[in-house]
Formats: sequence, C-alpha cells, structure tokens
Amino acid sequence: MADTGLPSYATVNGYAYLCASFTINGMGLLKLLGFFLSGKTMRATFVQAIPYWRDDVLPGHLKTVERWKELDLAEAPDERLLDGIRELALSEARYWGSTTLVLAAAKGSEQLFSRSLAITTPGRGLSSSLFLRGFSSKALEAQVQLEAIAEHLRASDELRRIARSSPAQRLLDALGVCTGGADVAEELRHYLDRYGHQVYNLDFAEPTQAEDPIPVLQSLKAIVQQPGMDVRVRQAEMTRDRESLVEQTVRSLDPVRRGVFLKVLRWAQGFAPYREESLFYIGSAWPALRRLALELGPRLAEAEAGPARA
Repeated sequence: MADTGLPSYATVNGYAYLCASFTINGMGLLKLLGFFLSGKTMRATFVQAIPYWRDDVLPGHLKTVERWKELDLAEAPDERLLDGIRELALSEARYWGSTTLVLAAAKGSEQLFSRSLAITTPGRGLSSSLFLRGFSSKALEAQVQLEAIAEHLRASDELRRIARSSPAQRLLDALGVCTGGADVAEELRHYLDRYGHQVYNLDFAEPTQAEDPIPVLQSLKAIVQQPGMDVRVRQAEMTRDRESLVEQTVRSLDPVRRGVFLKVLRWAQGFAPYREESLFYIGSAWPALRRLALELGPRLAEAEAGPARA
C-alpha cells in the first residue's frame, strides 16, 4: 500500500486495532486521496466492493435461500435438513462478509468527505450527514408500506377502533374476523413476507420479525393513533435540503476548494445508499434456516427413543 504518513493501526496488548480517528491536514488529505486511488487493497474496496456484493454475492445468496424455502420438510431426511442448515448458515456468513466491504466503502468515503469538509469549509460546523441524507432505502420503503396499511385502517371507523383497542399480539386475529379487516390482515402478511426476515440480533436462534411481529404491530398501532408526516414527504424535504446545502456550499468556495468538495462529495454520495441496501438483506437466510432447524430439532430429540429417520 502507499504510505500516507498517517496512523492506520495501533497495537494494544498484542492485538491490532484500526484507528478510529486521526487528524488530517491539507497535505494529509492529498496523501490520503492518492492512497485511495493508488493502493491495490483500497482500490479493491472502493471500486470492486459494490459490484462484488450486488452482482455476485447477493444474487447467489437469495437463490440459495429460495431453493431451501421450497424444500418439502415432511419428505426430507435428517441429513438433508442438516445440509440445508449448513448451506444457509455458510451463505449468510458469506453475505455478511460482503457487507463489510460495502460498509467499509460507505464509511470510508464518508469519513474522507467529513475530513475534506473540515478543510474546505473551516469554521462552518458542517456535518457530512447533512450531505448524505434523503436517499431511498429499503428501510424507507418498508415504512411507506406500513404507513399505507395504517392509512387503510384509519379509513374505516371500525378498523380504526380495532387497531386502537386490540393488543398488538391479538391485532391480526381481531382484524381477520371483522368486515374489511381480512384484506388488511393479508396486507400485513405480505408486508411480513417482504420485510419480516429482519432480525433484532444476528443469532438465528431468535425469531425473526415475521415469526414475532409484535414490534411491527406496535409500530402500526402507533402510526394509526398518531399519524405523522408521510415518510415520502420527509424524504423529499431532506432531499431538497441536501441539494440546497450543496448549492450554497459550492457558491461559497473558490475554484480549487470547490473542485475538492465536489469530487469527494460525489464519491461519498455514490456509496452512501448502499449502506442501508446491504444491511437490509442481513438475516435473509434465517427464516429458511429456522424452518429446517425447527423440523430437525424434534427429530433429534426423538432419536433417543428410536433410530433417526433415513
């Protein structure tokens, strides 16, 4: 790698740690830019990370998940179930590995932009996050869908009353037995099928949102009771504010600083949306894996009383 003259790692008790922060002056920024453009490892991260994740790992991972979701559990022998658990776990691990490259590219470009802001716009207190907000994401897409379901509930006096009075754990059942509620319950099932693979931690032993939708249903109840500004309106406002700030900043800079600002800004903005996009699919193998594990588990428990199924 190129030598930037900047600290990258520190050794603590014999272990190597990546330095989280360091001071970069103007000359250091130029060296760091040259490092990113010339270093093979950094070039691999910043140039190849997104295509590797998007075009190679993600499609293969989702194909693996779909294949094991279609397995007939009743007909599958124990060994087949175990094969599926192993393959899904390995596929998920590989996916996690690819996301670390995406996150490194997004975080690294943001940090570089943040440092360049401090140099090109000293004393203004501008935050890099102000320039990297308002982009579309799967998280925003999910919120839009949930708000649409809440709007359907608010459109009916009966459904609105049920949504407000029913505990979250009984909301789906309550909707299923009232006029018009079955359609909304079906919308919720579609929502959970699309977004319910998301997990609250990385342990596949814990249920996914689809299996334990209580937090989602609690959020839905809250939106029905206290609707806020439409998430699409909020996103549009953030986008306008972001572009307005970019224009103001560009006009205030001399040609040299303007060129540096725009170059690093566009770089950071090019990577920023992929952070949320890659994180969305983490845990996508867990529903299929848990399905196999929950089938295999009782079989293994019963194996003490008789031979395992062949």
